[in-house]
Amino acid sequence: MSPLGFVAIVGSDDAAVSSLQFLLEASGYVAFGYGSVGSFLADAHTGPRCVIVDHQVPHTDGIDLVAKLRSAGHGIPVLLITSGPARDIIARATAVGIAHVLVKPPAGDEIVSFVEALS
Repeated sequence: MSPLGFVAIVGSDDAAVSSLQFLLEASGYVAFGYGSVGSFLADAHTGPRCVIVDHQVPHTDGIDLVAKLRSAGHGIPVLLITSGPARDIIARATAVGIAHVLVKPPAGDEIVSFVEALS
């Protein structure tokens, strides 16, 4: 499988980020983990194929990160992972163009399917 850009994983739980990174790399993708929104934004110009982001990240949330990306003109596909699919979270996610929301813990095949669908 030839990756078209890398998969960016943004979350504050190092073990969860590492686990997702391992899953994607074992599936043939290049994946980079970021422990903060700031570290991801410093790298975002390098062109990730998609972003997998936890709803709860330090100093902001995953939806706010996507809103910043959208306002800067980035239409990067995003998968949001949340501890609970509350209606307000789904509404905010939809408003910024997040079409995929999974509840923790996400199944590995759902993560891989999201990335595969972008190929």
